[in-house]
Amino acid sequence: MQEQQPEQGKRLSHEEAKEVISEAVKIQDEQIQGVPEEILQKSAGEMGISPEVLAQARTRAQQEREKRANLRKAALFAVVVALTIFFGGLFSARGRLADAAMQVDLRKAQLDNVLQRRYDLIPQLVAVAKTSRQGSDDRLKNLQDLTAQWQKSEDSEAKLQVEQQLSGQIKDLMSRLQSDSKLAENETFHRLTDEIAGAENRIAVERKRYNEAAVVYNRTASGPLMGVYRLFLGYPAKHPLFEASSNAKRAPELNL
Repeated sequence: MQEQQPEQGKRLSHEEAKEVISEAVKIQDEQIQGVPEEILQKSAGEMGISPEVLAQARTRAQQEREKRANLRKAALFAVVVALTIFFGGLFSARGRLADAAMQVDLRKAQLDNVLQRRYDLIPQLVAVAKTSRQGSDDRLKNLQDLTAQWQKSEDSEAKLQVEQQLSGQIKDLMSRLQSDSKLAENETFHRLTDEIAGAENRIAVERKRYNEAAVVYNRTASGPLMGVYRLFLGYPAKHPLFEASSNAKRAPELNL
């Protein structure tokens, strides 16, 4: 077959020249099949290596190659198994954390609802208190300040602590107002007393339910491995429990 001669005077672009050179390198690499056996034996003989030693060396080199290949396979298998276990555990943890977090959110929403109901009654309580000698300006101002603070609080733990102090203030004021003989026959005050008492009872129930859901979540989210999953999924470490501070457990001391 007649070898094709290059066209005289033809010029290639830079891109065409790169393509030609690249294809030439590929063809040359395909034609190279390694070191021929006779050259290997000749080179070994020139270095004084006997055919028996050369054969042993070839066997040992083959074993080493197989060993490295087996180690790579074992490492790859271990990685695949580890990833399978991790993502399997991650899927399970996601479901458990999501269920526990949903219960906390539901209980917190219900608690916020009953707290809002009591909050709506506070202006009426303040109005009644202003007509009584028991409703001092300091006490009412403190109650209104705590109410405003509760409304502005965005952090759950801080809001729960403010709410506990607010409950103490309301209970203290209600007990003082009930001792006022002028309010004994006041129908509005009696109705307000019943509404506030009902709201406090519902709040107590929802606090308990919220705490139970928070305890379940905190238990679910604990542990080193679950901690890794939780961070990976973006869930909080825990939800705060509704616990009164030492100051909130004592009746507020106000100068009347």
